[in-house]
Amino acid sequence: MGRVVSTTRPKSLIECRFLSPDVTAAFFWGPIRGKTCTMFRTFLLLPVIGVALLASLVFSATAVQAQAVTPFRLDLDKALERAQGAIGQTVPDFTFRDTRGREVRLSDFRDGPVVVTFIYTSCASSCPTITTHLIDAIAAAEEALGPGTFKVVSIGYDAPVDKPEAMAAFRERYAIDTPHWKFLSGDLIAVTELADVLGYTFVPATDNEGFEHLSHVTVIDKKGTVYRQVYGENFPLTHFVEPLKEAAFGTKAPFRSLDDLIKKVQLFCITYDPKAGVYRFDYTPFVQIGAGFSVIIFLAVFVVRNTLRLRRRDRERAVKKT
Repeated sequence: MGRVVSTTRPKSLIECRFLSPDVTAAFFWGPIRGKTCTMFRTFLLLPVIGVALLASLVFSATAVQAQAVTPFRLDLDKALERAQGAIGQTVPDFTFRDTRGREVRLSDFRDGPVVVTFIYTSCASSCPTITTHLIDAIAAAEEALGPGTFKVVSIGYDAPVDKPEAMAAFRERYAIDTPHWKFLSGDLIAVTELADVLGYTFVPATDNEGFEHLSHVTVIDKKGTVYRQVYGENFPLTHFVEPLKEAAFGTKAPFRSLDDLIKKVQLFCITYDPKAGVYRFDYTPFVQIGAGFSVIIFLAVFVVRNTLRLRRRDRERAVKKT
């Protein structure tokens, strides 16, 4: 006699477990009327849902990791070594064009220190950041050292794009009206050779959108020699002003002329106030020197007066004895 299977819907998980496979499937996938089997079905689906979520998380993490480890074409260590190695190099005279298309030469700016920056006008990240920071740094340096003490030159290195019109638009975008700050364009040969001399490295980005480069500006002294590299998009103000002050006022023979003496005084007395975040002319050395001279003069007068008084007394005694 065959086994009789009840078609009555089970009332518990135990009953669901001991039904035949066919009946279980019928009840499992059919219309659900019993709450107990619904809970049992949900319990069976939970591992499937968990596996799906875990697979989704693993896939997302793998995609993010792959994006994060996308290699750069620029070797930062070599770029930094190259920039530092440029210090002391003599900069040849190159020809460029200003925003009006007029031909200019680097030697036209060498009546004092020159700050050289490289930009490309389509840059959407580092170039705008360093330009905005440079605006504030130049204003602070001019206030401390005096207008016209140094010149600034920004050169576009995306030669096919950074034409005079593009450089003019870049300058107007940031409302730069400083008369001693010029934006120049050049052909690929001139730009590449100048970048090589100044130790500036730029390579096309891995996605071929823009360039990868080490952010720094170069200070050239009045003799046309690379004097200092200032690194970073938001460099400290002292890193920028101090080399300019040294290049502008530093002389090997400070007493050769009155002008050299004045420059040495400026070099010594213009100091940075960390609390105010600005450069000031410090009068403290003059006060100290004046106080020192006052003490010396007082002592000299005291010694002379006492010497004269003693001599006069000796003469009076000599007269009385005679």
